[in-house]
Amino acid sequence: MPEAGAICSDESPTLFPAMAILKTDKKGEIEATPKDGERKDGFKKGCNCHGFTFAQGGYEIDNPQVPKILADNYKKVAKSAVRVCCIVVYRVKSTPPNPDVIAHSALIVEADASGAKTAWGKEGTKQDIGENSPPESYAQGASPPMETEYYERDTTDQLDAATQAALKQAEDDYKQIPEKDRSTKAAKEKAAKLCQLKNTLIGVIL
Repeated sequence: MPEAGAICSDESPTLFPAMAILKTDKKGEIEATPKDGERKDGFKKGCNCHGFTFAQGGYEIDNPQVPKILADNYKKVAKSAVRVCCIVVYRVKSTPPNPDVIAHSALIVEADASGAKTAWGKEGTKQDIGENSPPESYAQGASPPMETEYYERDTTDQLDAATQAALKQAEDDYKQIPEKDRSTKAAKEKAAKLCQLKNTLIGVIL
């Protein structure tokens, strides 16, 4: 399996179960499809956007699972209050009784005093990592229209000891980057690895 903190997934000769159950902080069950494999540049392919955001890139998570993740793990925040490792979701509003659809999610890898600046997200299972700056630019001109929302995880206390240790190391690595350099690609890569750990569901062991 990929090491903790690695970024996403590709085809692999290794066989995986067709479905896995991951857990939210409130022990809610999230269905996910395991993925594996890594490209030479450290980014992987097989996961989708929600797997990139919520499962360190090791799984594909379908849209209907996301509202449960948000309800159990997150609080909604204003754009002005967003900081690195918050997440952004793009909601397609539906007419009741049909539920809204969370069509895309991404990690905030750059922020400043005014809030969110840059988001990184997976553009489908076959595509590379996409960057949107500002994050709401992803929704511009979308059909059907999308609403941009920001969320912050309530706590990481539920994560296992190995993930907590990897998260602490990633936080220390990111803090070493001077503020003036945090717009560079290298800084955003470190931020993405930190954010994946900070937002991972319980039970993700990569």
